Amino acid sequence: MNDFAIDLSENVEINGSVQNIRIRTRSLAYPAMLFIHGGPGVTDRHLVLRSCAGLYDCCTIVCWDQRGCGKSFTKVSLGESFDIDTFVEDARQVVEYACMRLGKQKVYVVGHSWGSIVGVMLAQRHPEHVAAYIGMGQFCEGVENERLSYEFVLAEAERLGDRRAMRRLRGIGAPVEGRYRSERDMRVQRDYLTRYGGGCWKKREGIYKSIILPLMRTPEYRLSELPGMI
Repeated sequence: MNDFAIDLSENVEINGSVQNIRIRTRSLAYPAMLFIHGGPGVTDRHLVLRSCAGLYDCCTIVCWDQRGCGKSFTKVSLGESFDIDTFVEDARQVVEYACMRLGKQKVYVVGHSWGSIVGVMLAQRHPEHVAAYIGMGQFCEGVENERLSYEFVLAEAERLGDRRAMRRLRGIGAPVEGRYRSERDMRVQRDYLTRYGGGCWKKREGIYKSIILPLMRTPEYRLSELPGMI
């Protein structure tokens, strides 16, 4: 049953930048729930709208493509500010817009991965807008997180006898103070992380299958919008 009272995608000026917001609900009486995606730069509205479909019977789903990402990506956005305070202020304005658009005083906020940093800071700084905060893949202690993540993929490569993976992982080396030497090195580790089941629960597949392919297949995005997500 797809009898939605609201099912729209709209561009809204947020903090000096045009950003896209997706809203879907069966009843305006339902509380609003804002999903703040990870990355930064990895939109997940297509996954939220599909995997959280059970929430349509109790919530209004609000998905937001952060500045420089997905439907909010433009050539102009390449020159915009991408510091954490800007994202938190963006989130505040998105919440205010959602409240105005849906006739609410507060919204529930779900932060995933990188979005959990933005979500926590939003709830701390602007509790008047947040009914409750829910963390998914909640970020905490980044340096220790990266160390454990690297050790996990290397141990899995050794357990599986994956010599190519062992060679590549030892080649990039463990992160120092939570950072890899380059973005390329980080992508190597992240690819093996998803292949070995450290990305999505019970899924052992690389970045292409877990992230890029679903984006290419979803009706939520056009192929021309992929540069804003890859």
